Amino acid sequence: MQVNEAPDFSRRRLTLLSLGLAVLTVALRWSFCHESLWVDELHSAWAVWDELALVSERSSAGNQTPWYFWGLWAWKQIFGGSEVALRAPSLLASAISVFAITWAAAVHSRQFVVGLLAGGLLAVEFRAVEFGTEVRVYALLIVLSILSARGWLTVLESSESSDAVETPWSLPWFRKVAMIWLPGFAAVLLHPTAALTVGMLAAVGGVLGITTQKRVRTAIYAAAGSIGFVLLALAVNGVAVRNVWSIRHQWAQFAIPRSGIELYRMWPWQLVIAAVLALIVVVVGCRVFCGNRAKTEGTKQPKSNAALLCLGTVLAATTLCWVVAFLEWLPMWHVRYLIGLLPLMMWGTADLWGIVFAKMNCTRMRFLTASMNGAIAVCLVGWLVHSQGTWWLWMPTKPNVPNVVLRGEDWRSAIAWLQDHRQANEPVYLGAELIESSLLTDGVEDASADRLKEYLLFPTSGPYAIDVKEPLGLAFLSMRSDLKRILAPSPQQGVKVRWLVYRMDEASVEQAYNQANLPDIASPAIARTNGATEAFGGVTIVRLETQAEE
Repeated sequence: MQVNEAPDFSRRRLTLLSLGLAVLTVALRWSFCHESLWVDELHSAWAVWDELALVSERSSAGNQTPWYFWGLWAWKQIFGGSEVALRAPSLLASAISVFAITWAAAVHSRQFVVGLLAGGLLAVEFRAVEFGTEVRVYALLIVLSILSARGWLTVLESSESSDAVETPWSLPWFRKVAMIWLPGFAAVLLHPTAALTVGMLAAVGGVLGITTQKRVRTAIYAAAGSIGFVLLALAVNGVAVRNVWSIRHQWAQFAIPRSGIELYRMWPWQLVIAAVLALIVVVVGCRVFCGNRAKTEGTKQPKSNAALLCLGTVLAATTLCWVVAFLEWLPMWHVRYLIGLLPLMMWGTADLWGIVFAKMNCTRMRFLTASMNGAIAVCLVGWLVHSQGTWWLWMPTKPNVPNVVLRGEDWRSAIAWLQDHRQANEPVYLGAELIESSLLTDGVEDASADRLKEYLLFPTSGPYAIDVKEPLGLAFLSMRSDLKRILAPSPQQGVKVRWLVYRMDEASVEQAYNQANLPDIASPAIARTNGATEAFGGVTIVRLETQAEE
C-alpha cells in the first residue's frame, strides 16, 4: 500500500511527522536515563558485568532468556556500563517504535491524523515511558509487536486487491508472511510471555482473514505459521521456560488479579469508549444535519482492519491472561508480561478515532476539518498524560509518587554513602527483598546454596559494587532470626558496627525491626545495640552499633 493513496498527506510530511515524534520520545525520556538503576535493571547489569560465559547462567537465574543479555553484553563492551549506556538500547527501541507506529497507522488508515494520534499516545503513555528507559527487554518487544501487526495488516489488506495476489509459497508471498512470522519468533525468543500476544494476534488475524477477505488460504497459512514459530521459539527456550514454570508459585504475591475491575484498569479503555460514543454522535449528527450528503468528500472511508485486529487482540489476550491468572494456573497478571499489547492498544485506539475523523468530513472546508481533527488528537494525548499522571514526571520537583520511572530505589547514592561512612572491617548484609529471598528461610541444598546467595547479592555485585558478607531473608519473615545470627557473637570489648542494606522504604524497615525485637523474642544483644537508619528512596541502610558485654 502506497502513501500517495491518501490525498491529504505526502510521504515527506509523514516522514517528518514520524521523525519529529521519535525525537520527542527521546527528549521526554532522556532525563530518566541518568537515574540510578533499580533492582530489575541491576540484575541485567550483573548478568553482563563480567565475562560472556556467565551471561546465560546469570540471566537464567533471574528467570530470563539469554538472547537480550548476550546483545547487551556486546553493547556494554562498546559503549561502557554507565546508566545511560545500558539504557540506550531501550531508548532507541522506544524511538523506533514511535516512528514505526506513526508511519504504519497513517498509511493503513490513509489519514495523517491517525498516525499523529497513535505515535503521540505511545510517546507519552506511562508504561511506554517506564519500559523505554529500563535496562530490560520490554522496549524491544514493543517494536516487534508493531512490526508483527503491520505484517498482518499488509496481508489482510493486500488480499483485497486483485493486482496484489501472490501464489502461496512464492517469494513475494514469503516476504509478506515473513513480516508476521519473524517478529513474533524474535519476541518469544526474547521473552516467553510474548507468546500470548503473538499467538492471539495470529488467532485474531486469522479469523479476520477468513471472515472478511477473499483469500482464506493466505490467512490460514499466515496464522498457522505464526503459531508454529511461537512453538519453535518456546522449544528453543525450553530450559528457561521449564525453570520459569517450576517457580511460578513464587509470583502469586504480585501477578494474580483480585477482581474483574483490573481488566478495565490494565489499559486506557476510556479512549476507546470515548471513540465509540463520538462515532455515534457524529453519525447521528451528520444524518440529522447533512442528510444524504453525509459522506466523506475526496477521501475514502477508512476500513477498520487495524482497529479490529489491534483492539480485538488486546481484548482477547488481556481477558485470557486475567482468567489464567485469576484461576492461579499461571500467575502472569502484570503489564510487563503483556507489554506487546500496549502498542496495539494505542494503534487500535487511534484507528478507531480515525473512523470518527473521517465521518466528520461532511463539509467542504477541508482545512478547518483537518485542524479540528488534529486538535482532538492533541487533546486525547493530553488527556492520557493527565489521567495517568505522567505529566508529574517532567515537573521541576518530583513528588513522592510510588512508581518505577522516578527510580525510587536510589542504589547509586546508597552504596556511595555507605562506602563513605563504613570502616573496612565492618560487615555489610544485604536484604534485596526478592521473591527468591524467601528460600533462605526455607533452607536450600548445599549444592545450590552458593548459587542462590550469589544471585541474592546481585544488586551490589555490578555497577554499585560493595563487599557484602551474606544476603538476608525477607524482612517481615526472617529479620528476627537474621538479627540473632548477625549480632552473635557479641564483642568482647569496645563497639562492633554492622550494616544492613534493605530494598525497602525507611518506615517499613523500622516496622519490621520493631516487630522482630519485641522483648519476649528479641536477641539478647539487642539490649546493647543502637540502630540508626539512612533512607535513599526505596533503599534503606541500617547501622547497628553493639556494645560489649559488661
